[in-house]
Amino acid sequence: MIRLLCGALCVGLVVVAGRAADDETVTLKDYKYKVGDRTRITDQDQSIMRSVIIRDETREEKIEKKSKIVMYVSETLAIKEGETKPTRFKRTYEKAEETVDGETTKLPLDGKTVVIEKIGDKYKFTDENGKRLAEGVEEALDKEFKKKKTDPADDYIPKRPLKVGESWKLNTEKMVKDVVTDKFIADKRRATGSGTLTRAYLFDGRKYGGFEIKLDIPITEMTDPIKIKLKPGSAMSMHMLAEGNVDGTEPDGVAMMRMSMLMLFEVPGGAEASIRVDGVLTMTTEALPPRKRD
Repeated sequence: MIRLLCGALCVGLVVVAGRAADDETVTLKDYKYKVGDRTRITDQDQSIMRSVIIRDETREEKIEKKSKIVMYVSETLAIKEGETKPTRFKRTYEKAEETVDGETTKLPLDGKTVVIEKIGDKYKFTDENGKRLAEGVEEALDKEFKKKKTDPADDYIPKRPLKVGESWKLNTEKMVKDVVTDKFIADKRRATGSGTLTRAYLFDGRKYGGFEIKLDIPITEMTDPIKIKLKPGSAMSMHMLAEGNVDGTEPDGVAMMRMSMLMLFEVPGGAEASIRVDGVLTMTTEALPPRKRD
């Protein structure tokens, strides 16, 4: 869900441009894809997980570092009339790698070309010749696309005129459902979320805007791999900055999100334990020229 949200808000390039009038309003409009449109998406994330257990005045600490990069070119093959998103498109994966504690491995999608088709509320995955993909490749795509039932940007940024500096409250119940996995139980009543239009400007005669999204969710219990009650202060938070075209004329974009999670609990035997996870996710979308036809 986090990558999906980051991609949905990735609606324009950060550029030096003329500033729009302070009292001018901005209304977010979706870019309408066309057959032949090509974009390059680069998805990078880094995380550090630090766990500490204190037992009988003995301190045990473990640190795990992870990073991941996925880069692919997406080409629109079909789109239904009246819709803005492709219903059939091709992805050519240029790189898909994960590094854990300095050791890098290729992911199943590395170097693969796949065709993705939306049929109703489900997705079908094949290779360029219409044949079924290898199990690992299909599993990776299914994990990503089974979450794409709605456009999360609609939940985070209102489709109404906004002024620079204007803020709005997020639907925290919906946000908790989207962000918190089934491995945790959250305190929905104490969750808070807000968004702000931080700036608006003109570039090449087109409207651009900057957005800031914040979300804080207290968590009370971990349910997987084992069930553990968490102490007060345990929480996850998200801080996103996104910038880009808001009048629907450009698909380029950049978004950066910082995620953090703190878990405080006791392990069997009465030992005090804490786990902190910090991560940064960056996603860019670059418009490419149409493919040359023979």
